[in-house]
Amino acid sequence: MMTNQESVRLAARIRERFRRVCGAEINFSEEKAYNEEFWGYPWDWEPIEEVCAPSVANLLFHPEGKNENLPEIEEGRSRSYYDVFDGYYVSYYHSDMKEDDWRQGEAGKVGEGKLRDSGQEECMVASDDGILGSQMVTRIRKEIRIQPSNIKIKENGRFPDFGGGVAVHIDLLLDHLRMCVNEATGGKRELVLSKWGLREWYKKRYEGIGTFWEKISESEIEENVKRLFFTAEKQGFTTEEGEDMHIALKEAHLDNYLGYLSHIVPVLNQKEKGIKIRMTGWLARDAFREVIKQTHYEDRFGCEVTYDPTHQF
Repeated sequence: MMTNQESVRLAARIRERFRRVCGAEINFSEEKAYNEEFWGYPWDWEPIEEVCAPSVANLLFHPEGKNENLPEIEEGRSRSYYDVFDGYYVSYYHSDMKEDDWRQGEAGKVGEGKLRDSGQEECMVASDDGILGSQMVTRIRKEIRIQPSNIKIKENGRFPDFGGGVAVHIDLLLDHLRMCVNEATGGKRELVLSKWGLREWYKKRYEGIGTFWEKISESEIEENVKRLFFTAEKQGFTTEEGEDMHIALKEAHLDNYLGYLSHIVPVLNQKEKGIKIRMTGWLARDAFREVIKQTHYEDRFGCEVTYDPTHQF
């Protein structure tokens, strides 16, 4: 529960940001343009460091968790699930026992490695990229083509996913950050912020590191940064001149990103109600998970934070 003093302080911050929007030449009827201008870039805000401090989001959003939007399995049971985003995939699988939990299988770059033999009656694939998603589906079909003819592959979206009591779903991709809130007043509130995407963040963080940008192509930088964020392991480069370079996780300052993100995500403090926050995309991969663990970031929200997509067995 916010104090009156905290409410006044946050309301003043909202007015400050609203004045910024008023000074911009945008179409106020376009919600996306308004949101982009209001939230700006992450570094337009001061990182929130206090664990339980409420944020602007607490005045703007009023989440409620509901058990809905679980994937519907019309025939058979899905025991394999592939989550595909920004050219990478993560597999999940289930045993034949209902009491078992879903387990994470292999993870890697689309087009590399060997997929696990599904051997199931049905396989789900969730993707944000139609082209990469199609490639993944093709590979899965190739892997299971020797199985019975009743095998089906279902494609479904990754976002938003409010299954299992999730009230807020946050999804970080290269091109944008997305957040959708299941509002207590009914309906859903969705933000799509391109300036908060992973690409904008790493460009800002790494732009001042020596001659980094001059000696490596942008596509090579991006691929190595993605690998860094996916694995949390230091990534190396070799320039055309034969110079060895590297980037380390600490140089990305992901703790700062999470501090900025706290302005967008409301503090719920509703553990007893079973309300959850779901983080997907890059927020669920090794680099962010490592920093989240080190900084005890989950404690901020006062509720369970889940990273795996919803599954139904």
